[in-house]
Amino acid sequence: RDVTGVQTCALPISQRGREVGAAKAFASAEKLRPSDPLPAFYLARVLAAEHDFVGAAAACERALSKQPQRAELLEVSQLLAQVLTRNGQQAEALKVWLRLETQFATDARVQERVARGLLDAGDVDAARARFEKLSKQSTDPTARVQFAIKAAELQLQAKQRDEAIVALDRLLDGLKPDSWPARLVSQRIEEA
Repeated sequence: RDVTGVQTCALPISQRGREVGAAKAFASAEKLRPSDPLPAFYLARVLAAEHDFVGAAAACERALSKQPQRAELLEVSQLLAQVLTRNGQQAEALKVWLRLETQFATDARVQERVARGLLDAGDVDAARARFEKLSKQSTDPTARVQFAIKAAELQLQAKQRDEAIVALDRLLDGLKPDSWPARLVSQRIEEA
């Protein structure tokens, strides 16, 4: 049987809301291509869409055990962390995010995903620390401001108002007074 054909047929089925058929097709493809991580990943996406988080997590784990390529590793790991979070397994989700952080230590986009994932998993302090780090490391001035604002917002959320205002004031000192980032930071200070 043509496994690529099974996957090709299953993708449009899963996109049209016929997840049961797609799940069966991806499960078949997974059996026919035991070393290919993609059928298990696609199955996990279908199961997650159906709110079968336990099944989706198991499919993600199977996909990861097949040593996917770097881009696939990121997508599978991110889906795994998300389904674990949705299933109330925050501690396990945190482990996945921290593993991703290590595996993609030099990729700022992945580090941002990790920070947002940690926040979604309920670890506000860890997420804030990541946003602060991203703010310091970013070479993009806009991103630097956005990350710093997010870190300050998380400080406010954690009832650390004074520390957040100090951080925003420091950020404001490094901005052109009439620029839109300066206005944005000033607005955040006033709202605090």
